[in-house]
Amino acid sequence: MQTFLDDVAKKIIASEYALDQVKIIVPSIRAISFLKESLKKVINRPIVAPEIISISAFIEELSGIESLSKLDLLYAFYEVYKGHTPPSALESFNQFFGWAPTLLQEFNEIDTQLVDTEALFSFMNALGTIEKWGDQEKGDLSKRHFKFQAQVPAYYNALYENLVKRQKAYSGIQLREGVKNLAFYLEQELPHHFFVGFNVLTKAEETIIQELIAEEKAEMIWDIDKDFYEDSFHSAGHFIRQYHKQWKGLKQADKPQFQELFSGPKVIEIISTAKNSIQSKAAVQIAADCYQENPNSSTAIVLGDESLLQPTLSVLPEKGMPWNVTMGYPLKETTLSSFFILYFEMQESYSKQGYPFGKLYEFYKTPSCNELLKNSKSEINQWIEQSNQNYIPSKALCEKGEIERLLFTPYRDVNSFLLQLTDIAKALKNTYQKARRQTDQIHVSSRFVSLLESLLERYQKFNFIKSLSDIKMVFESLMNEQTFDFRGDALRGIQIMGILETRLLDFDHVIITNVNEGILPLGKTPFSWIPFDVRKKFKMNTFIEQDHLYAYHFFRLLQRAKKIFLLYNSTSDGLFSGERSRFLVQLEYFKQPQHKLILKQLELPISKLNPPLKKALKTQSVLDHLVRIGQEGFSPSSLTQYIRNPYGFYEQRMLKIRPAMEINKQLSASDKGTLMHEVLESLYKPYIMVLMKSDFYDEMLEKLPHTLAENFKKANKNKEIRTGKNGLVYQVMYEVLKQFLYSEKQGVKAGDQIKILALEHQFITPIFIQNLNKNINFKGTVDRIDLYNNTLRFVDYKTGNVTAADLAFTIWEEVRMNPKKSALFQVIMYAYVLKNEFKNQTIVAGVIPLKTFNNDFLPASQKENSRKKNTLAINESVFFEFEKELFLLISEIFDPKTPFQETNS
Repeated sequence: MQTFLDDVAKKIIASEYALDQVKIIVPSIRAISFLKESLKKVINRPIVAPEIISISAFIEELSGIESLSKLDLLYAFYEVYKGHTPPSALESFNQFFGWAPTLLQEFNEIDTQLVDTEALFSFMNALGTIEKWGDQEKGDLSKRHFKFQAQVPAYYNALYENLVKRQKAYSGIQLREGVKNLAFYLEQELPHHFFVGFNVLTKAEETIIQELIAEEKAEMIWDIDKDFYEDSFHSAGHFIRQYHKQWKGLKQADKPQFQELFSGPKVIEIISTAKNSIQSKAAVQIAADCYQENPNSSTAIVLGDESLLQPTLSVLPEKGMPWNVTMGYPLKETTLSSFFILYFEMQESYSKQGYPFGKLYEFYKTPSCNELLKNSKSEINQWIEQSNQNYIPSKALCEKGEIERLLFTPYRDVNSFLLQLTDIAKALKNTYQKARRQTDQIHVSSRFVSLLESLLERYQKFNFIKSLSDIKMVFESLMNEQTFDFRGDALRGIQIMGILETRLLDFDHVIITNVNEGILPLGKTPFSWIPFDVRKKFKMNTFIEQDHLYAYHFFRLLQRAKKIFLLYNSTSDGLFSGERSRFLVQLEYFKQPQHKLILKQLELPISKLNPPLKKALKTQSVLDHLVRIGQEGFSPSSLTQYIRNPYGFYEQRMLKIRPAMEINKQLSASDKGTLMHEVLESLYKPYIMVLMKSDFYDEMLEKLPHTLAENFKKANKNKEIRTGKNGLVYQVMYEVLKQFLYSEKQGVKAGDQIKILALEHQFITPIFIQNLNKNINFKGTVDRIDLYNNTLRFVDYKTGNVTAADLAFTIWEEVRMNPKKSALFQVIMYAYVLKNEFKNQTIVAGVIPLKTFNNDFLPASQKENSRKKNTLAINESVFFEFEKELFLLISEIFDPKTPFQETNS
């Protein structure tokens, strides 16, 4: 295809200027190699190539000031901040790091737009004075804000002066100084400048280019379609129309002639997808199809949201097609970055007791840590896996070996810790090199070595880092800036790139993802120190100009393309509404006659997974094992587990396979249940075998806060963590227990007679099973056994979801076969097993739910019909019926012909 850069090459060759007397300025470094390729096509003899540079390199040359990295700029700003802030108001580097980058962005824009800083700061201070006026009772935060705002001009002026002296600065200062140096630049013998493919320019760039045009030392080569330029409402042509109206050099020139490209024949598919991940897969498939149809055509996947790079890479076909990723892969997305982040978290959690097991285990489980410890002779892997300590002392870890000492030495000071981190990165690099695999990990670890060495160098130079949290903050900042570059051919194959990387480039087939409102275009910008109205007054950019910028990049990319595929996410996800971009609406409602517009909805078929259900046969060794379990004792919970899932019973009760360990800062459901049981046992214990009085409940209510706090502390490994979710859980538990005690107290005051006979009553009872011709032991613990108005109650506390329906049944087979009746099975079994130990004329069994404030006793009951149910009065006939079901269950467990079969649930 005839690209824009091909046209540019022809125009420059056909101009009156010799190529060695030409300087070509382009928006990005990437465009340079493409322009050179276009020049090769039109040059048929050896010739001196023109100078081609990016706009940033041109401004650096003009200003004589080098660019400064973001982190070095922050360090320089902190020096200025310390020198111009009263000691009482001085914040730490950590606090400073939170707001300084935003203010530096404002400073940069102020300079790129050549704003009169004295007028701007004066206006902002006047606004602050008006805001304060009339309200003398402002809070401390407001007062600090106004004081800070008054200091901003001093920060700006001092930083500007400091950076200019050092001849290293941000782009805004380069541009402002470049404008100052323009007169000296124009006095030199200059080549002719071609500014190629620009759209939105800063005020400083406008000034420089206008002066060069006025001196007949420059000309603009725009990349815009005639339709976009002549349509006064089309956002893509906004800036170029503006320049032609306002610039003297362009107003006096002939009316510009632009090609009509966009209105030509095109196939445009607008594809709605359900999720972002589907867009990745669809984009790769479309690109592959385009390449197979015509391998000589150019194809690009343009990621509207660059975070889609990782899922896109994960679905690339391994062979058969040339792919080139022009975007850098963020270093923060690599597995090694999570290794270091978890390492910082582990170090931050260190105390005198050692490392919390949860944090240590989480770090140890990272692939990089496993790689380092793989060849350790200390067998530390097995040692950590088998550890049952809440805290692991660092000394015990460091004594295991050299690599363990490197990994688990706790933080002492900044310098030694930075050296330690650098040595860890080097050790990882050496490990991957020796393994001679995972070449990508070798390159990534090399980048981390360089990153940590530069961090150590900066620390020794600036000495602002004072703590572990400071190191972590600066490390993450450096990591977020860096990318891991891919190798490939930028001129051939299917290109994967971001929207800003497409400047000046054209492709036959274009696939754009994330064409959603809030992404393309980006929409409103985040917080700014300078309000919208003030920005408009001082002619600074707002989100409106940003929308024009994205419109230009989007529609420019479509100008020369033959096939266009535009994908958007139609599903609302979190804060994202799933609204398609206004650009898609424009294409649909202002459709060109030669455009073939196709609207599609893509839904990838999701195959239903029906894996075969697991099954374990009862071999003789399994049956022998069952006999041993029968001697140890079957508990109600183990039997209900069998009812729910026989194979789960086999895995956990026989093979002793524990569920996957979950490391969590919050209390688990099991922890909450245990905690509430323990609190109630502690409170009721002094009153066993005593008729309860309302005064006893007053005493228990008084003890409740302290008892709960002590048990909560034990559950949290001797740390009283009552923040976040744990804090809410604690408060809910307190209120539920308080309500339960108060409710029972009210009942006693109203005349209820309650006598606690036993708490957490443990039993192990042998029962002869005729079918098996042997005794089987049954064991368990009953939470509470009491006499309630002369009725013997077997009570189980439940902190899970239990309703009256779960304690009701129609036919006895439900007790044995329905997994939802596990609570019912459990409480009746307590009464059955303990029938000889606890006797009474009237007996009931049930649960007290402790999940909500409605914690009335729920008795086991039998339904007469769908509506009426009666409390199950436990007597000999009930024992007889339950015994039949229990014996059938035990017989099934021991039946050699009945395998342990996994259930669908």
